[in-house]
Amino acid sequence: MAARIVAVFPLLLKRICKQVEKVLEDKGYSVKAFYSDISISEKELLNQAPDLEAVVVFLGKVNGKVLEKVRRLKVVCKLGVGVDNIEIEVAAKRHIVVINIPGVNAESVKVTL
Repeated sequence: MAARIVAVFPLLLKRICKQVEKVLEDKGYSVKAFYSDISISEKELLNQAPDLEAVVVFLGKVNGKVLEKVRRLKVVCKLGVGVDNIEIEVAAKRHIVVINIPGVNAESVKVTL
């Protein structure tokens, strides 16, 4: 079975994120993408939980409850600077890798200006 990823991508970056989604799928991952300027709810995220291995967020929170209940979770990726929307202590306790991608929206901002 392919590793499952839930990604909450910002609408502003939809064109770029669609390409990322395709690359992941071409590598054999199963991607469930949400395009929104707000996050999906904790409940929606937990509904994806049974075999979820990775979560990608922009503005959304990944709290301790999600980190504890998603038993197969291996990585949480924040699109942007900082990881203050992710409960790092709980992730560390569960050996879940937390990464961020600073500058991910720099090109969009540059083009907009």
